[in-house]
Amino acid sequence: MITTSRRLLPAAPVLVALLSACSAYSARRPEVGGGDAPLPGTYRVSICRPGCADSLLVRGYLVLAAPTNPSGADYGSGCFSLERMRGVNSFAWLSPSGPLDWRTAPGDPLRFGLYRSPDASYEVELRPVNGALRGTGRFAEFGYAEDAFPTNSVIAERIGPPDGRLCGLPAADQPFGQ
Repeated sequence: MITTSRRLLPAAPVLVALLSACSAYSARRPEVGGGDAPLPGTYRVSICRPGCADSLLVRGYLVLAAPTNPSGADYGSGCFSLERMRGVNSFAWLSPSGPLDWRTAPGDPLRFGLYRSPDASYEVELRPVNGALRGTGRFAEFGYAEDAFPTNSVIAERIGPPDGRLCGLPAADQPFGQ
């Protein structure tokens, strides 16, 4: 039989509140689509034609920093560095490296842009699949039908903690404390 001291009973509501707060904080950890793996990290990324069988267009690194918002909102910064495959033209490589802002919400894909101009963009959406992030990349240009450009397949495999040095940006432009 478990017994409690009468002196500890007034502390019970405080203990319940503390445990609830800790549970709520851990539930807000930035994870892709409510998955099990934390989102911040360094990823080896491949962008290819649908299916990715012998159709690699671009490869490189994607680095996602931990969110800086203390409220636990699921958005943050990061950077990327991409290399175009020889002899291949791809809209995914319009900007070979740079900073990025990512966003996600429970049940939604991770979203970020690799290129943006006043009249065009390249947007990526990823979800967790078998320990990696998988999804699509799409180029869009103002004035063209939404399906005017082919959708690419994007695969990002986590290789470690966030390391902004892989993006090739000057230290002052990195969204990390390296």
